[in-house]
Amino acid sequence: MNTFYTEESSKIMKGYGWLNVLYTIAREGVFTNGNKNAIESVLKENLYKVFTYYSFLSSEIEYKKEAQKEYERKTK
Repeated sequence: MNTFYTEESSKIMKGYGWLNVLYTIAREGVFTNGNKNAIESVLKENLYKVFTYYSFLSSEIEYKKEAQKEYERKTK
């Protein structure tokens, strides 16, 4: 899973709103099913499930950022 963004790229992504959220989740392929493409699958999925998954991705990104900061503090 390649979801780790730098601080600067995260700021840029936030400026584009929900479309980037949908594309990010579609790229993960978690909800892709049947004869629909990844984006159609996300759009047809239960909104609660989609945002629950996005919340998971967001918290994982935040955790990785904080872990990296902690690692850098300890190795200096």
